[in-house]
Order: sequence, then structure tokens, then C-alpha cells
Amino acid sequence: MDWPSRGIPTRIQGIPDPMRATNRREFLIASLATATLSPSLAAPPIRMGYADMVWAFSRRNPDGTASGLLVDSINVLGEKCGLDFTHFAYPWARTQEMVKVGLLDGFCTSRVKERLEYADFCSTPLSQTTFGAFHRKEDTRIPDITSVKDMRALRQGTYHANGYALQFLEMGQMHMESNTASLLRLIALNALDIFVAAESDGTRLIAELGLQDKIDFTPLSFLPKGEFCFGLRKTFPDAQAVLAKMEAVTRVAVKSRELPLLQYSAR
Repeated sequence: MDWPSRGIPTRIQGIPDPMRATNRREFLIASLATATLSPSLAAPPIRMGYADMVWAFSRRNPDGTASGLLVDSINVLGEKCGLDFTHFAYPWARTQEMVKVGLLDGFCTSRVKERLEYADFCSTPLSQTTFGAFHRKEDTRIPDITSVKDMRALRQGTYHANGYALQFLEMGQMHMESNTASLLRLIALNALDIFVAAESDGTRLIAELGLQDKIDFTPLSFLPKGEFCFGLRKTFPDAQAVLAKMEAVTRVAVKSRELPLLQYSAR
């Protein structure tokens, strides 16, 4: 993958150089052009990272870029505050590590303790979702679950680097897989009992896998809500200024419910 260069050209073809202007009119034209173009030259696109197999939120395209509701929503916000983004998708654990080491600049995810060590976030989530359990339709034990402790009697699974599970569930009880699709297949095969997530994390995927007759979702009211917050690595240049811009437009967009992410969640 070729990453965008952060270099700034010293001369733009077709625009006079103010330092070489031969008269006052040429100097003013050159200075105005340079002042107009400098902000975009000094601010290359912010490289966003996503999970590669969490449709409809994010998915990896054949060229390595990302598409999905999170991508669309970030682009809406970027247009409102004058920020440009590029979007890439990888296995979620890899994506987070790439943000941590600076190969990517940001992501849109929950503000859990591990991520707060290397990233800062907007305070307003793009979306909040109710969490529950995906399980086999015939499993009658699920409605009796009233705490995380009650889940110990069940075979639980999650995917690598799932921040929600790391913060709110018991990782020692988990069977680990690389993605949501693998977990849903194992539940259908009676190799696992539950996978805790938001309903929207798996509903469309269940249909794509042809598991509508085998897997159901039950909300669990004792679980904290999940959230998608815009975040940037702490080492990103002018990170706080970017976060302030995104926070301002996120508040307005959430209130008006114009984000694709919110429109999907309301279905």
C-alpha cells in the first residue's frame, strides 16, 4: 500500500512565485493564489482505518480502501468542516495497531481504556447502539441472563481487539476469532453459544450467510451501550484542532440525524 505523501511542493505549475514577481500586480496575484492554496497543501487527507468485515459499517474493497456507513458518515462530517479523508480497511486488530504506530491517522470506534492510551476522541458519538447476544434460535437460556457473570455458563466468543469486550466482558471466558462472520458460523454449528454485539453488527451479515433460520438476537439491558466516536492518534499534527472541528459538526449532524449511520440505525 502506497501511503499519501505529506510533502508540500515549493512551486505549483501555472501560479507565479511571489518571491520572483516582477511587478506589484503579479506579486498580489501570486500572493493571493499561494494563500488560497496553502491550507489544502499543508493538510493532506486524514488516513482513516476500519474493520474489514463488519458490514454494513465497514468493509474492505478489492483495492484496500474501505466502504460502508462509517465511511459515508465521516465523509459527511468532513465536508461540513473542510477536512479530507482517505479510508482503508484491514482486520480490526491490525487497523488499531496501524493507528497506534502512525501508519494510519484515525478511526471511528468506542473510547475504551486501551485506545485512550494512544488516541484522543470527540466527546459526541456519531451513534450509540444497544448491545445484546447473538445466539441459536432454539437456545432458551438467553432471556434468563441478567449479568455478565450469568454468561459464564455459556460458550462465548468474540473477535480479536474487540474494545467493547475488553472493557465490559470477561475475556478469559472468550473463544477468539478474527471476524464476526466466523463467530456467527460457529454459533450456527453449535460450537459456540453467544456472541455479544450490537444487533446492527450482525443482522445483515446473518442474511448474507444464509443463517436467518438458525440465529437470533436478544437485547441485554444490563450491558452498556456501544458507541462510534471519531478518534485521532495523539501524534497527529494539530490533532486537537481537528477534533474540535469534528466535534462541532458531529453535534449538529447527530441532532439533525443526517448521518447515514443514524439513518441506518433508525430502520
